Amino acid sequence: MTSLSSIAADLQNGRSDEAATLQALLEVLALEPEHGDALTLAGFCLVRLGRAAEAQALLDRVLAREPGRWLAWANRAEARLLAGDKAGAAEDYRQAAALRPCPEFFINLASLLDELGDQPGRREALNRALDLDPTSPGALNNLGLWHEDAGEKEQALACFELAAASDPESRDVAENLSRLLITRAKPLEDGDPECLREFLETTLARYPRLPAFHLRLGEWLLARHENERAGEHFSRLIELQPENPTGYANYAITLHRQKRLEEALDWHRRAAALKGADGIMAEMRAKRAFSLLLLGRLREGFADAEARNFSKTVYHEMPAPRWDGRPFPNQTLLLHTEQGFGDSIHFIRYAAMAKALSPTGTVAIACEPALERLFHHVPGIDLVTVLPQFPKQCHWQIPLLSLPYVFGTEMETIPASIPYIDIPKPPASQGPRPLRIALIWFGNPKYQDNHRRSCPLSFFAPLGMLPGIEWISLQCGPAAAEMAACPWLHDLSPGLTDFYETALRIQEVDLVISVDTSVAHLVGALGKPLWLLLHQVPDWRWLLDRNDCPWYPTARLFRQERDGEWGSVIADVETALREKLENP
Repeated sequence: MTSLSSIAADLQNGRSDEAATLQALLEVLALEPEHGDALTLAGFCLVRLGRAAEAQALLDRVLAREPGRWLAWANRAEARLLAGDKAGAAEDYRQAAALRPCPEFFINLASLLDELGDQPGRREALNRALDLDPTSPGALNNLGLWHEDAGEKEQALACFELAAASDPESRDVAENLSRLLITRAKPLEDGDPECLREFLETTLARYPRLPAFHLRLGEWLLARHENERAGEHFSRLIELQPENPTGYANYAITLHRQKRLEEALDWHRRAAALKGADGIMAEMRAKRAFSLLLLGRLREGFADAEARNFSKTVYHEMPAPRWDGRPFPNQTLLLHTEQGFGDSIHFIRYAAMAKALSPTGTVAIACEPALERLFHHVPGIDLVTVLPQFPKQCHWQIPLLSLPYVFGTEMETIPASIPYIDIPKPPASQGPRPLRIALIWFGNPKYQDNHRRSCPLSFFAPLGMLPGIEWISLQCGPAAAEMAACPWLHDLSPGLTDFYETALRIQEVDLVISVDTSVAHLVGALGKPLWLLLHQVPDWRWLLDRNDCPWYPTARLFRQERDGEWGSVIADVETALREKLENP
């Protein structure tokens, strides 16, 4: 028979099967019913097996005969705790610690006294643990929590730092240290961004196992498109907290931005499989939609896009139910804009499809003032109102960006009949004239990635030297001031009061060269020739590695080969322009 000492060692080190060991101990007790060691170990096994009452009964027997057995007191404390008797468990740990003073017993006692509301007793127990071992990470960590509960943040931080130095691998210590240290980052968020970065990096250099800091620095880097470095921190976060789906989801975003879309989808799948994913599922689906759509998996992508945040729309304010694609004869369907002007112009094409379902129904659109006059010229639209106004009587409503989902749009069924905005064209010019080209180089500065999709005007200087071209600027906003250094550009921005006026000017030119802006969508909607300049990982609707666009048949796409490199894009445009001039 295996000796009781070896059984005890196996149990302590987790090398034993509790059920089998319990059976062996019961055989011993059948021969010697009051064998102290066997009773103590059997009680431990029963605790591990969740059989609290049986465990306590055996341990009561041994302690009645041998009250000096510290291990029996400790085991009975666990049995009582399992049964919900916290006060009894605390008293048993007190007895165990008196017989065999060790930090672990005092730490367990402190935790129980905290739950029982005895804060002075909790502090005294932790002091006793630290008297025995001043470097005990468990005691230091718990003392830090005591100080934090008392509102003594600096003392708490000092304890967590000492605990981290004693046990750098402890996840509990790292999380507590992170929680307090990260509060020091908050005042820096509204100040100099580089100060925040320096603080995060310095802290991680000292404590490399702080999940919250890897998350915060990763998000900081992600916001500045330092994608590979952001990915390193999210990867480290995943190592430290493999059960945290946030690390997986953010890592997927870095892969998307590096044009590694299938890998991004795989990491989204991993995140979704984790138990804690419910809390971020909506946001994660909305992000995953971009990868699916960019890959041309439109049906899946538009389904995921339905998880996006609708807070900026009238969606939640409308008493009418959401439209599900059913016919609405003699009723009113309200479409409403939701995100950027470009999105609104892109998806207004679906108004005609909705109208075709119910010719006797009314299709209304609620939009921003800048789009009002333009949308009066969209086939299928019966009524235009300006947000936040909408029709007094409305039976159904839906945001524009949900229409592709409702109609089940796939690559083969993209509604690409152009023009889908009917703007009057000017009379045809008589006689020869220069090629008239309109230029837009800067997008909406409120868009978070605008600096990546916009191209500095200075890059276009070689195009301005080409003969036989009359250059027109349709650039609005602060970037229009850059034209002061470009006498070859004719500025029309003062007259561009809304998108209708812009559409009239577009009808007067032969070609529009633009970065990815709302005006580019307007050009495509009007069926005018569009040369679109795209950064390396573009918006989803431009897809990947092709020079045409199924949404806009008159568009020709010029793409960056490397992120931020506009020189080669402009060189390709110059080559194409020379060919166009030679072969009008």
